[in-house]
Amino acid sequence: MKCTGCSGEDRVKKVVLDTNFLLIPHENKLDIFSEIKKLLGSVEFLIPEPVIKELHLISSKNAGAKVALEMLEGKIFSVVGSEYDADDAVISVARDHMAYVASMDAKVRKRTRESYLKLITLRGKDRIIVED
Repeated sequence: MKCTGCSGEDRVKKVVLDTNFLLIPHENKLDIFSEIKKLLGSVEFLIPEPVIKELHLISSKNAGAKVALEMLEGKIFSVVGSEYDADDAVISVARDHMAYVASMDAKVRKRTRESYLKLITLRGKDRIIVED
């Protein structure tokens, strides 16, 4: 008897979004949500609370952050509380939820690899990839 859905491929994948990754739509005119869904299928997006706070903090001086906050208003995602700063929260939430990390930050990407988490990043200016 074959078990349907036992492979885990049909399972909803979780993706934790970092601040700088949320700036991509403004900077590169790329729909990060659609592109990630094309790569992974069914996705639940998680954004640590410190990332949202960081976007609000920089939005008065950074047009990309303002656009990111406006874009998030129309999207479905979960805000996950964390006592850490934004970068530490991204890694912590990804570990806790066995999630992918979507980031462009060199330090976060390095820590993601060191933590054996899967990384989603931008290749060139228009291609989102999952790093192996």
